[in-house]
Amino acid sequence: VGSATGKGDINSNTSTVNCSGTGVCGGNPSLGTVSPTAALDAKGKPSPFLFRGFGGFQLNLPFIRVFVQADKALGNDLVGASVGVRLVY
Repeated sequence: VGSATGKGDINSNTSTVNCSGTGVCGGNPSLGTVSPTAALDAKGKPSPFLFRGFGGFQLNLPFIRVFVQADKALGNDLVGASVGVRLVY
């Protein structure tokens, strides 16, 4: 449950773009001007379903279990890993 909202604007001064290559600029080193602007508004909600793939191994010794597991969420960049030791009594 929940949501996230982000708002942002990037506005910059007008800048001249110059050519600095030797012999490729012709007689005019100025290529023009740029005025960068961007609107970075976004809204997101969590998904109740997350599909993932995972793999690992477990070493069973007397009274001890040693394990390693890696997992990757499918559809986004979420990656995780678990390493541990369990005491069995």
